[in-house]
Amino acid sequence: MSTNSTIQLEVGTPVIASDGKKLGKIKEADGQYFKVDAPMRRDYWLTVDEVLSSDEGLARLAIASYEVNDYKLSKPGASNEDGLLSAQDRLVQRERIERDLMNGGWR
Repeated sequence: MSTNSTIQLEVGTPVIASDGKKLGKIKEADGQYFKVDAPMRRDYWLTVDEVLSSDEGLARLAIASYEVNDYKLSKPGASNEDGLLSAQDRLVQRERIERDLMNGGWR
């Protein structure tokens, strides 16, 4: 999977899933990883590969809220081998979602 190095994430930025659900705020950023401060839930890490854009004071993910569990990491650099999707499957899914977003399919 390619690294999304152009994304700049700042602590306190709201994290929004592709289906519009607010997941929490960025609590920490560590290189290609960021920690989501999820209200009333255990905090978790994601990679910047899951971020579609970071603008207008929001970090918009390329994944829907119901898919987040498949991408959660316990710490930066940890494997999500317990997840249901392989890295290749995640890339294919991300490309499909981005294509849908570009075509206005999620609004």
